[in-house]
Amino acid sequence: MECKLNNKFALSSDKYNLILIDKRKGRNNQNHYFSNLKQLSNFIVDLRAKECWTKCDIAFCDNSTTTPSYHSAIDKIAKNLEVYFKKNIPNHTGEMQ
Repeated sequence: MECKLNNKFALSSDKYNLILIDKRKGRNNQNHYFSNLKQLSNFIVDLRAKECWTKCDIAFCDNSTTTPSYHSAIDKIAKNLEVYFKKNIPNHTGEMQ
C-alpha cells in the first residue's frame, strides 16, 4: 500500500523495509529503502534541509542568542516526523506502532 506524503514523495513498505518513493517531475520514480523510522526521518530532514540552504537566508541566526543550534533543530524536526509516521502510517514489521 502506498501513502502519498505530498506531490513529491510517497511512502510504502515491504516485509523488511520502509520505502520512500521520490516522484519528482522529469525523472523516473526513485525508491529509497530504510530499515527503521529514524533512518527515514533523518533522510527526509536532511533532504529538505539541503533544499532550504539554497533558498533561505539564515544570517539572522548570527544575531540571536535564542536561536537553537542547527543540530538540535534538525533532531527535533526528525523526532516530530517519526511521531507523525508512527501515528499515520500502517504497521510495517513491528517497527511502526
